[in-house]
Amino acid sequence: MTSRGVSDLRLRLLLGLVALCCLATVGWVQAHLPLNGEDYAFARPFEVWQWGARFDWIVFKIGVQFSDWNARFGEQLAIIWLNMPSVVFWLLALGAFVALNLVMAALPEPGPGTRGSASRDAFWVRLGWSLGLLFLLWPGFELFFWKTIIAGYLTPMVLCLLTILPFTTAGRLRNMTSSGRRLTAGAVVAFLAGWSFENVPVALVVYMLVSWLLLPDRFRQWRALLPLGALLAGWTMLMLVPSTMHRIHYYREIFGITTTGPAYYLDRAGQVTATFFDTAWPLFLFAVMALIGLVLLHRTGRMRRDVRFWLLMLPALLTVGSVASAPYTEPRSFMFAWVIMFAFVIEGARLAWHYRPSLRWLLVLGLCGALFTQGVVLGTYQRVDEIFDKRIAYIQSPANQAVCSNATEQRLAIAPIEVDIPYRLFNNRDGWVTGNLDAIGTYYGCQLRLAEEGSGSG
Repeated sequence: MTSRGVSDLRLRLLLGLVALCCLATVGWVQAHLPLNGEDYAFARPFEVWQWGARFDWIVFKIGVQFSDWNARFGEQLAIIWLNMPSVVFWLLALGAFVALNLVMAALPEPGPGTRGSASRDAFWVRLGWSLGLLFLLWPGFELFFWKTIIAGYLTPMVLCLLTILPFTTAGRLRNMTSSGRRLTAGAVVAFLAGWSFENVPVALVVYMLVSWLLLPDRFRQWRALLPLGALLAGWTMLMLVPSTMHRIHYYREIFGITTTGPAYYLDRAGQVTATFFDTAWPLFLFAVMALIGLVLLHRTGRMRRDVRFWLLMLPALLTVGSVASAPYTEPRSFMFAWVIMFAFVIEGARLAWHYRPSLRWLLVLGLCGALFTQGVVLGTYQRVDEIFDKRIAYIQSPANQAVCSNATEQRLAIAPIEVDIPYRLFNNRDGWVTGNLDAIGTYYGCQLRLAEEGSGSG
């Protein structure tokens, strides 16, 4: 075996080890996730055998949620997932995490120079880098470790990525249009993706249209426009549902937005930019370095790429910019941009190991940093699990259940959960719980009130 072959074997063993640790960490945390914030609005406690009761609640809640508050596909998916038995939810959540990494590894497909076994080998190595570096660079773990967001945001984003995946190279685009089944599947996925977000589908439409226009025989490949049409159809349906406009007006009202002139949007652009770099600056920095390396390899002819690969920056920029139109900024709104930047990073890492042996120590150091972060995450969520379990045990204790079942006006006092954990590791949504005590009270069958400060209540 040549020295390069030995190096590649060692790399695969190292990536495999870190990837397995990553999956084990995610699997453990997702198996121990407490209900957090808005989870209580969707979930109800059921016995494993109560499928009829589950079905009735899911149908009722979806009807109310769709018509009165949020019609997004992911919102309806969250209602279904959070009312499944815990093992079913765990399998779905872990599957969504794996699917995200598979798609991120598939995005940087090289151009016509790489085919067959070499292309498959590159994909598996990228997947190893994806799982290996995720904990080091990912800006917000709420996307993997908050139940509502796993179903309502992570999974729909995977659908968005699957929608544009066939448009990332000319070969993939023609491959999709050559098969009726693939085209139909692509259109269904695109419709669900369009139904999932107010801003992301518009950016995807722009990218998909440009990708199609780049085909020399674009008019012969007109069927590629069918997923684009399905995406627009799903987005149009979402935007026309009355609950969407109701939610937009509600947030404008509570944030006191009365005018939206140039000054307003300049302020919002500044807020969006600050939040983006505050949460994602390490990923952005490494993405820029990776992009420079990928461009140099492309220009020297060692790794030529379809122009559509570079154009992925276009929808990423559009999605970030579109957040300025919202009245507030949630970091997870940047997830599409995070994915594109991370795809650049993992492809850059793969090629740096191959073309720049002097950088291998840095890449190994990055994998070690990811392992360390996995340990931090495990410790964090073990602590979170204990804190939330303590309150549940307090509510469900025999003495307090007697208070809960009391027919008088007496309410059980609970204290807010306050944890000093950075957003990147854990998004504590207990503020939503303390503002919606009836929701958590309904879940546990107990009327609740906020405890006075220093009372020592659970």
